[in-house]
Amino acid sequence: MFNLPQSTFGRRSFLRFSALSVAAGSFLMNPISKAVAQAVKEIEPFYWNACVINCGQRCFVKGGQVIRVETDNTAGDACDHRQIRACLRGRALRQRLYSPDRLKYPMKRVGERGEGKFERITWDEAIKTVADNLKRTVEKYGNESVYWQYCSGQQSLVNSRRAWWRLLNLMGGYLKYYGSYSTAQIGAAMPYTYGGRPGSDMSEIGNAKLYVTFGGNTLVTRGSGGGKGYQLECAKEKGHPKSIMIDPMYNDTVAAGMDQWIPIRPGTDAALVEAIAYELIKNNWVDQDFLDKYCVGYDEKTLPASAAKGSDYKSHILGKGKDGIAKTPEWAAKITGIPVETIVQLAKEMGTTKPCFISQGWGPQRQANGEETARAIAMLPILLGQVGLPGTNPGDAEGNSSLPAVYLPIGKNPVKATIPVFMWTDAIVRGKDMTDITDGMRGVKKLDHDIKMIVNSGGNTTINQHSDSNATDKILRDTSKCEFIVVCDNMMTPTCRYADILLPDVLGPETDDIACQGGSNGGTTSMLPMHKAVEPQWDQKTSYEICRLIAKELGKEQEFTEGRTQLQ
Repeated sequence: MFNLPQSTFGRRSFLRFSALSVAAGSFLMNPISKAVAQAVKEIEPFYWNACVINCGQRCFVKGGQVIRVETDNTAGDACDHRQIRACLRGRALRQRLYSPDRLKYPMKRVGERGEGKFERITWDEAIKTVADNLKRTVEKYGNESVYWQYCSGQQSLVNSRRAWWRLLNLMGGYLKYYGSYSTAQIGAAMPYTYGGRPGSDMSEIGNAKLYVTFGGNTLVTRGSGGGKGYQLECAKEKGHPKSIMIDPMYNDTVAAGMDQWIPIRPGTDAALVEAIAYELIKNNWVDQDFLDKYCVGYDEKTLPASAAKGSDYKSHILGKGKDGIAKTPEWAAKITGIPVETIVQLAKEMGTTKPCFISQGWGPQRQANGEETARAIAMLPILLGQVGLPGTNPGDAEGNSSLPAVYLPIGKNPVKATIPVFMWTDAIVRGKDMTDITDGMRGVKKLDHDIKMIVNSGGNTTINQHSDSNATDKILRDTSKCEFIVVCDNMMTPTCRYADILLPDVLGPETDDIACQGGSNGGTTSMLPMHKAVEPQWDQKTSYEICRLIAKELGKEQEFTEGRTQLQ
């Protein structure tokens, strides 16, 4: 019998070794050995692929089908050399690939918009319909009337939203948005506090003595094996900081090993922060030297000359400001639902434990006036002087390492107008009345046209992620307002029901591409190869191919394909 070191004798090695033993006649083909030999056959061939945004994984193919999605295990599990493992979403890719909800063929609407009634058409008809409506809309209303809808489902280098951007720019551009449904409020707030979006790597928690997070449910929202979920566990193992989660829900990250969970009434994080600040100031736990040297407006002596008396942060917290309300734990307890003694103890731990790593997830800022919630939380590390030091964080979500990949060139968008991401329904109904003063327009003083055409690819924002679905449904059903909607996706989502033309896209295992790190990867930078494992089962096409065909119909094919030549 062979004697192999245990470290080199993994599951796959065992399977291959066993199969070879069978072939050599080392033992008879009993039921177990037959199963082992069959398992070896099923392992090969495999294809590298990626679940775009979060994961890397392998697709195992047999008989032209993905029979299993297995995580990449070519590297070790050490915290200092993390491997990008497939999370549950990545492991479920096979179910998505063969889901009955897949979009199989190009279709056109035959019922009322939003009713979800479609009939199959040819690609020629679908491409011509989209091209004709794009051309008509631009000629009749101008490029500002063509809106690219927010999405986050297409982030590979070529077969992605960038193909659509390139196509639309070749036609004179499109109306853009700024902000995002994920981080619009915190993204706007942090530059007013810090001048940018600084964020410490998750690994810095390993250098802290205390870790406090507001809504940072990392194991669910950033669960990829190579990303922040695993990185958090590694950091906690390294430094064993006391960890505290402030969240309305007893979430998975709490259950996995946080030391304390403080439930809070949703939307009241700012009140809790101000009560903590009251205790920090009252007990002289603030870092006065840091505040004097680096901050403006903490107390009256650092207020700008133009500021009103009593408008400093300290006066506001102590009740000496305009509202005259002292932000005591008793005051906050009634708002947050957190007991007074819990608030007092939390403030004491934060004020007396260094280093202290303070962060927030994206949930607290997703509300009206969410910018102020984000800025309130960021005040805690400022008050404590816990910024820019080992084991600290500025109060934003944890940062990511960046990898400057080369994507498909999109060209230049001549349209200067940009609307807030959340106001596209307003731009359908009263776009020509929207201004920079009243509605936050950027690039122009006012819009010249309402939105008349929407291009939605790789996203489910139009009816699912946007708020007030009843009002949105009413707006979208009125074809005299937004006259044409094209949706490109791989599943029959709620947004698809509002399409005039539905275009079926492929999934990762059905195309060749490259994915470049997502927001889940933390300190791991990576480029993930996506090899075509199987042919599309039905009549789907990649986003790049769809856009190329539309460009061809519009006489722009050569200009469009030059983008891929530049990429190569």
